[in-house]
Amino acid sequence: MLLRPLDIIARHRTAELVAVRWSFAEEYWPRGGFEVTRELDGQSSVIAGIGQLPGGVERAQGQWDIDPQQLEADWTARGTEVSGPPLPSLVEALALRPALVFALPDADPAALDRELKEMARIAGQSHASDEGLDLKHWRGAPPSMDDLLAMRGGTPDQQRTYHDVIMHYQRHAPILLLALATEFGVARFLGLGVEDRPLHAPARSLRYRVAADYRGRPANWDCEAAPIDAASPPPPAAPTLTPAAPEFVLYPAFGRFFAGAAWQPVMAAGPDPLLVERTAVAMTPVRSVATPTALIEWVGPGEDAPCEREVIPQLSSLAVSWAIERHSFGAGHAQEDVPPAPGVANFVSVHLGERIIEQGDNSFLDSREIPLGEPPYDGWHSYRISGRDLLGFDGPWSDEATIEMRDPAAPPPPLVRFDTEIVVFKASGDTALVHLDWGAEQELVAPDAALFQIRQLWQCDCYHPLVIAPLLAPPDGPPPLRDDLNIVQAQIRVTDDGREIPKVELELLIGGTLVQGGVAFAILAAPGDSTLIVRRSAGRDPLAGDAQARIGISTPVRNVIAEDVRTPAVAAHVEVRTAAPLTVSLYHRTVNPGTGGVTDSLIPPENGVVYLHLPGLNFRAEPSQNGAAFVLALPDGAGPASKAMLEAMDKLSAAEFAAWLDASPALWLPAHSTALALDPPEGFVSGRVQLEVRAVDCHGKEGNPRQASAPARLIAAPATVRIPWVPRIWAHDAAEYAETARARISWPEMAGAMRYEIERAIEPALGLTPQSADETLLDEAARQGAAFERISDAAIYPRFEDLLPGRAPTRAVYRVRGVSASGMAGDWLIVALVWVPDVRIAPQPVPLGARPDPGRERAVICSWTQPGPVEGIGFRIEARPVLQGQVRDEDWTVVSELVPGSVAPVGAGRYTVTLQDRAPGFWQDYRVTAVRHALDPDDPRGRAIRRIMGAPSDPMRACAEGDLRPPEYLRANVSDTGVVTLRWTKRDRYQAIEVRRWEEGDWRVVRVTLPGEAETYVVPDRLPADTVWLFDLTAIGHDARPRCGPVSVRRAEP
Repeated sequence: MLLRPLDIIARHRTAELVAVRWSFAEEYWPRGGFEVTRELDGQSSVIAGIGQLPGGVERAQGQWDIDPQQLEADWTARGTEVSGPPLPSLVEALALRPALVFALPDADPAALDRELKEMARIAGQSHASDEGLDLKHWRGAPPSMDDLLAMRGGTPDQQRTYHDVIMHYQRHAPILLLALATEFGVARFLGLGVEDRPLHAPARSLRYRVAADYRGRPANWDCEAAPIDAASPPPPAAPTLTPAAPEFVLYPAFGRFFAGAAWQPVMAAGPDPLLVERTAVAMTPVRSVATPTALIEWVGPGEDAPCEREVIPQLSSLAVSWAIERHSFGAGHAQEDVPPAPGVANFVSVHLGERIIEQGDNSFLDSREIPLGEPPYDGWHSYRISGRDLLGFDGPWSDEATIEMRDPAAPPPPLVRFDTEIVVFKASGDTALVHLDWGAEQELVAPDAALFQIRQLWQCDCYHPLVIAPLLAPPDGPPPLRDDLNIVQAQIRVTDDGREIPKVELELLIGGTLVQGGVAFAILAAPGDSTLIVRRSAGRDPLAGDAQARIGISTPVRNVIAEDVRTPAVAAHVEVRTAAPLTVSLYHRTVNPGTGGVTDSLIPPENGVVYLHLPGLNFRAEPSQNGAAFVLALPDGAGPASKAMLEAMDKLSAAEFAAWLDASPALWLPAHSTALALDPPEGFVSGRVQLEVRAVDCHGKEGNPRQASAPARLIAAPATVRIPWVPRIWAHDAAEYAETARARISWPEMAGAMRYEIERAIEPALGLTPQSADETLLDEAARQGAAFERISDAAIYPRFEDLLPGRAPTRAVYRVRGVSASGMAGDWLIVALVWVPDVRIAPQPVPLGARPDPGRERAVICSWTQPGPVEGIGFRIEARPVLQGQVRDEDWTVVSELVPGSVAPVGAGRYTVTLQDRAPGFWQDYRVTAVRHALDPDDPRGRAIRRIMGAPSDPMRACAEGDLRPPEYLRANVSDTGVVTLRWTKRDRYQAIEVRRWEEGDWRVVRVTLPGEAETYVVPDRLPADTVWLFDLTAIGHDARPRCGPVSVRRAEP
C-alpha cells in the first residue's frame, strides 16, 4: 500500500463557509506550491493558488529565501477570514522563519548558513543524536555548534560534515511544519488550508481538488465537502489517571504579596550590597510547597474499519490534537476516602493554550505552574478529554475519570529540645517539658503539617564490676593499635576470686568505657581472655585495683507515641514600630468571600518565632511592655550570615528601615511546648532518653524523624540494709614504724548501688578518749554526722582498705552508703569499728629448714630468720602430718610457744629451736609465726597484753629419728554376754595397729588391723563360756613394729 502523494478534505463550517485542508507526502515542499479548485454543481474555479511557503521570495538564479516583510504580508493576507481557528500571532509566525527556510525546495545556501544555528535550536539539536550522522562523522563526539559552523570553510571532510547536517535539517523542517499544521490556523498560514465561501445558497454538489507538481511529476486529489452535521472527532474512552511525581507551588498565604506585584519594598539610596542582593531574592517567588500531580493517559479512537484501499489517505476526520480539562471538588473533600458526589462541575483547561498532539498512546502530566497564591492540588479531581480534527472541529467530551491527589511529600520534622540539660524523674509517668521548634524553614515547605508525634527511645547504663591486674605493655594488638602510644592494655578479672573472663564476654564491652576513680577510659578491643585494650585518659593509665565497665544498652523502640496538635502559623504583613530594638506589629488579612472586603487584624503578641521574609531571618519574639507589638532578637546560636544581615539592616536610618520593611511578608509561628509523660523501660536507673519527633500532615503521612537526646536519671536510692552488730576490727601493717595502719572493712551488698561512699570518724573527732567504751563510741558516731570525713566515693565492691594514722592507740568508726547509677545516695550505715594499735604486725619469718637432731632421738631442729626489729617479738611453732590433699591452713597443731626473749638469735638473726618428743619415722611439716606482744589499746589500765599474730612462714619438712614406742596399758574386759572390749594407751604416732587373738592351747591366730589413732577395739565374736582368749598389739611404723601384751581373758560359767 502507498501513501497518497496529495490528499484533501473539506467540511462545511456554516452554510456559506467551507473549511478546506490539504497535505502532501513527499520529502520536500512542492516547488510551484498548490492549486486548489472548487467544483460547484459542475462549474470549476480556482480558489487558491499558493505558489510557495509564506514569506518566500526568489533570489538570483532561482534560489529562494524567506523575507520577513513578505512573511508579514502573507500572514496578513492569509488571515483575513476569521470565522475558523485563528492564525498564529505575528511573533509566532516570524519565529518559524528558520524552519520555513529549511523547508524551501530550492533554498538559498546563504540563507541556510544564516539560519542553521537557530534551526538546530528549534529542533533540539537533533543532529547530535542522529545515528547516521554519528556513524558517518563523529562517532559519539559531536562537534559544538561553533565548531560546526566553522566547518563550512574547512577541509573537504569538514565541509561534507557541514553539508550533511544541512541536509539533515532540510529533511526535518517539513516534518516539523506538518506537525504544527495539525492546528488549522497554522495550516492556513503555511498554505495547507483555506476558508472558502463558495455561495450564498445551498448547492447540490460541491467538490474540491488540490494539484501540485513534484519535479515534473504532477499529482492531484479531490474530495467532496462534508455537510455541517458531519461527525466530529469521536471522543476517547475515559482517561486512565495515576499519581505522578510532585511539582511545587508558592506558599499559598504569600500569594497576595506576589500576585500582580502587590508589594514593592522601597530601597534607600546607596544601601548595603547585601540588602540589595537579599531584596532581589525575596522579591522572586519561590515555589517551595509540594503539590501532587496526575499522569493522564488515553488512546485516541482509530478508523471504524481497516483500510482496504491500495492508497492510504493522509488526512482524516479523526482527532489530531486534544484538549484536557479538570474539575476540582475543593479542599472540603481533600481528606475523604471516597470520591464526592457529582455536583455542579467547573472544568478548566490544564494546558496553557497549546493543545496535545495525537500520538496514538497519549499521555499528559498535569504539572503546569499553579497561579501564585493558589493551594496545592490536594483532594479529588475529575478529568475529561476532547479531540480536534485537522479542520479545527472539536469533538464531544469523553467520560470523566476521577482521582484523589494527596500531597506526596511528607512534612519535615521540627527541631526538638528538652527544657533541661538532664532529665530527672521519680517514676514512670512523670513529665518532662519538651520544646518543638517549627520555623519558617519547615512552614514554607509543609504548611499542611497537622500534628507532631514523639517516640521515646531509652539507653540504659549498665555497670560491670571488674578487678584490674597489673598492666601489660605494649599491647598485643594489630599494628595500628600496637603503634599508637595512646593505647594501653589491661588484664582484668570480673570478681575477687580471680575468675578468668572469656573473650566472648569482654567483646560485649567494646565501645563502652572503663571507669576508675572518676576517670573514664574508652574500651577499644578485647584481644583475648581477661584482656582489654583501652585508651589512655588525659595521659593516665588505669591502675591495678577495682574498676567498672560501663556500657549503654538500647532498649527496643517503644510503641507509646505522644501527639501534639500543631498550632497553625499565621501569614501577616509587617508594620515597623522601632528599629532599635527591632519592634514590629503583625497584621493578618482576611477576605470576606461574599463581599470581597478586606480586613487586617492585629496578631496579639506572645512568645514564639517571627519570620521576616524580606531579610529572610527567623527572630525570637517576645511581647513588648505595652503588649501591642513583638520585640525581635536573633535566636541563640545564630550563624554569621544572620548576624551580617542584621548589621546591614542596622546601617539604615529609622525612616529608611521602615520604608524598606513595612508591608513585607512575615510569618507568626507560635511556640510549641508539651509536658511529655516519660515511659522508661523496667529497671531503668540512668542512661539517656532520645526523642524521635515526626511531623504528620492532614492526610496522616509521617515525615522523617529528628532526634534529640539528654542524660536521664531516676530519683531512686539504693536499698537500705541493716547489720545486727558492728564488727570490731584490728588495723594491721607489715612494718613497726609505718606512719599508717591498714584496715580492711567490708559490708553487705546494697541492691541498686553502682558505687559506695565511705566516711571515717577518728575517736578524737567524736570528742571521746581511749577510756570510752566501744558502744559509747558507736552511739556518738550515729549522732555526730559532721565528725565524719569522706575517704572514698568510688568504691565499687562492698569492701575497702583504708590507711589510718598508726602512731598511738586509737579507734575509728566507718560508715557507708550506696549511690545508684542516677547519682542518688541511700542512707548511711555504720559498718565497722577499727582498733588502731601503736605497733604493727610482725613480718613473716623466713624458714631456713628443719632436720632430725643427730645427737638426740625423737628430736627435730627448726631454723629461721626474722626480718626487721625483734623487740617484743615471740614465736609460735606449729606442726602437722604430711597427708595428701591438705589445705594450706588446716590440720596444724601448736607444738611450741616462745615468748619474747625466750630464744636468742645466733649470728645474723638466725633462730634455732629443738623440738622434743617428735614421733620417729613420720614426716611432718613445721611452720613459724611471729607474734608481737603489745599493750592492748582497749585496756584502760594499759597493762593487758594483746598478742598480734603475723603471717606464718612457709612450711619446713622433717622426720625425727629413734625407736618407736609401743602402746601400753593393754586391758581386756568381758561382759556377761561374752562381748570382749580391748583398751590401750598410745605412746607414739603409728601408721596402724594390729590386734592378734588366739584361744589358749590353739596355735591359730585371728588378726585385725586398726587405724593408727585407735585406742579401743570391740571383738565382733562372743567369748564362749569357760574359754580363755589371749590378745596382743603390734604398733606399725616406719621400719619398726614394737609389740604390747599379751593379755588374757576368761568367761566363767554362768
